[in-house]
Amino acid sequence: MAQINLAPGTQLIAAARRRRRSLYMSGFLLLLLVGVIWSGLWVWENNVTQELEGNTVALQKLEAEITRAGDTVQRIESFESRLEALDRLLDERIQWAPVFAEVERLLPPATVITALRFHDEQGEIAVSGRTPTIDVVAQSIASLRDDPARETLFSDVNVSNIRRVSRLDDSGAELGSEYQFEMLITIK
Repeated sequence: MAQINLAPGTQLIAAARRRRRSLYMSGFLLLLLVGVIWSGLWVWENNVTQELEGNTVALQKLEAEITRAGDTVQRIESFESRLEALDRLLDERIQWAPVFAEVERLLPPATVITALRFHDEQGEIAVSGRTPTIDVVAQSIASLRDDPARETLFSDVNVSNIRRVSRLDDSGAELGSEYQFEMLITIK
């Protein structure tokens, strides 16, 4: 027997009910998702706020410690700055013992040093002395100058004055002569 559909609109109503249920379910799921996200953000914001408050308290404690230790910190910083200045002074100063040893080693035995003046800032030594002959003065200059064949501590020697001086005895008679010199030695 053939069936006749007496209510053709019932299928549309049933489809609309199914759509309505799926819309309600989608809306409920959307509200649930928004609620979960909102509650997660609220919990995260509370955690951040508590962490910020904890950090603020820790920072205040640290600032209080710094103010209590301010005098000690100033003394330590002052000590450190003096220590750095002393290190710089020790690093930049000229070690005079090797310089004296080098001058003594390089000058001929007949040379007598009468005066030494030091110029630390320029790294120079002003030397005054005397020798029995002019040849010994020339030997002194040549031995102090830096030479590729013979390495010295000095980079340059400049003679500023050489003069012949007569030696006299008590009666005024000439005993001989000597040569007085003045030179400026530059240290490497």
